[in-house]
Amino acid sequence: MQHRDVPSVSALDRALENFRKFWQYLYLKMAGPRLHETRLCWVTDRLAVGPCIYTVEDARYLRSAGVTHVINLQRAVDYRANAEHVGLVVRDVRIDDDLSYKPPEFFDASVGYALQVLADGGNASKLYIHCTAGVHRGPMLTLAIMGAQGYPIEDAIAQIQRIRPQARFPEVYRRSVEDWLAIFERERRAAAPQ
Repeated sequence: MQHRDVPSVSALDRALENFRKFWQYLYLKMAGPRLHETRLCWVTDRLAVGPCIYTVEDARYLRSAGVTHVINLQRAVDYRANAEHVGLVVRDVRIDDDLSYKPPEFFDASVGYALQVLADGGNASKLYIHCTAGVHRGPMLTLAIMGAQGYPIEDAIAQIQRIRPQARFPEVYRRSVEDWLAIFERERRAAAPQ
């Protein structure tokens, strides 16, 4: 009976890393235009929405536009090293674009972080929200943030779609935001000094 040589762990690691790089290459080829080719969309002077950060060029583009913080909603591409290399602070709040109701806990974590970044950074901090294509999840979270800042929901939707026409607000996502904003407002009123 002949025994084959078992590849070393490092050889397996290299093979897995090569497979991961190949998959990411294919994904990027299929994903279409990059962020710096499609532009980030400023919906307020300090809040922007758009597609995923795929490359170090995308990360540099964000920094050159003044972005300091990023909320990542997608799961497919791990770009943290590229973003951190250019000084972006990344918060992963990954959620599926499955057209299902999003729980209040998602908004508590993501909007809470966004409001903290925008409050703590003075006028120096600028926040970029993205999912994969900047069509559903990114605009949904941007809507929730703007709602928490006091924008009427219809005005916020109109502003987001004026700046980013491809943004869509499926009914279930809109209802998720509206329900969370109702809870947010109740809690804000209850916490306000009487």
